[in-house]
Amino acid sequence: MEYYYYYASSYENENMTWKSKDGKILKIKEMSNEHLDNSIKFLQNKISKLPEPIIYNGSSLYAEQNVDEENRDLIEYTEFLQKKLNILKNEKSNRLTN
Repeated sequence: MEYYYYYASSYENENMTWKSKDGKILKIKEMSNEHLDNSIKFLQNKISKLPEPIIYNGSSLYAEQNVDEENRDLIEYTEFLQKKLNILKNEKSNRLTN
């Protein structure tokens, strides 16, 4: 099964879900250990492949504003993925200590 993306509900961690590429939605707490490990690797890989923020050295105010907006979007998306990764890692850690 290929893991596609993480969908965050507005509930606590036990109600957060993972959506696979084939559309199956599972609660994180119900994921197998293998599925959890693969999901962690998927997010780590996705984060590692994100581009670096752009540094604009030109003189066009319009272009600078566009670059700033792209950078804000990139940072927001990176933080979103990192938050989801941390939730999955915490679930794995909780399983190891119980």
